[in-house]
Amino acid sequence: SRLGFQQPDPVTDFRSGGVLSLAMMVYMVESQPDICQRFFTGDASVLPFGITCINVTDMIAKFLMLAKATDRMDALLSQKPFWRMFADPNAILAVQELAMTMLADVVVELSRERKVPSLAKQYSNGTPGEPSDKVR
Repeated sequence: SRLGFQQPDPVTDFRSGGVLSLAMMVYMVESQPDICQRFFTGDASVLPFGITCINVTDMIAKFLMLAKATDRMDALLSQKPFWRMFADPNAILAVQELAMTMLADVVVELSRERKVPSLAKQYSNGTPGEPSDKVR
């Protein structure tokens, strides 16, 4: 569970993303340790790294039409695969890095938003000019 898998045997977590998600996870750990560190002990540590990486890879694969269509709408939209827009085969690695970084940033922002109302209540005494938790 320290690496962020749902089951004691991580193989079961790779069912949705397959070998691609394993390869992407290895790439992230070896090539982008700063991003990964955010999920282990940093500001995004509330997200389990393993399953988060697998799910991000799975979503990217579906978006780029590298995965099977899962419903009728996906099948309609997948007439022309988006993956052809990548002239550089390493582009998917950049997309993975960007997605993981953005996800960590979203976690940080959500954390800040949750802390702001509680801080406003703590320091608000109803006097004009003081912070308030009311949206105006």
